Amino acid sequence: MVTQQYQQATDNDDILQENMTDSLAALTCSAKHNLTDLHKQLQHFEHKWQQTTLVMDKWFALNAGVVSNDIFVQLDNLLTHAQFSLKNPNRARSLIGAFAMNNPKYFHCPTGRGYQFLAEQIAKLNEINPQVASRLITPLIQFKSFAANHQKLMRAELVKLQSLPKLSNDLKEKLDAALND
Repeated sequence: MVTQQYQQATDNDDILQENMTDSLAALTCSAKHNLTDLHKQLQHFEHKWQQTTLVMDKWFALNAGVVSNDIFVQLDNLLTHAQFSLKNPNRARSLIGAFAMNNPKYFHCPTGRGYQFLAEQIAKLNEINPQVASRLITPLIQFKSFAANHQKLMRAELVKLQSLPKLSNDLKEKLDAALND
């Protein structure tokens, strides 16, 4: 049914006639449930909308929210995608922020890999755009709201970030408040 909805919404070669809202809704359902046709739909959507910045931000966010065992491979691939740059604040939020906020199963996975991914990107953003880094750290600094094992893993990533050699004032302020409370 979702596949049919996507096909109906995109069954037009004229991009001006295509219903992007309907195709995005169907794609969102496919991504949420990691349906069989998801990869094909994501490729089609990317190809169709690659010249539209705001729509591509949604595409990156959708990819970040896919509930899949290979999400970290997918995230690494998206970080090297031709249209991705950490220097673009909206693009960074659409991928990294969307993963942390919209993919709880893998962000909070028992190994801590989700926290590591976020902390690694925040460390890079600390030097590129400290304001974005300080906004993206929110899911980690809320560590006290989680079970003890998650708290320990999240806190460890925060401590690593706190020891960055060129820690920005924006990030330092939030880290100090979270860790010294």
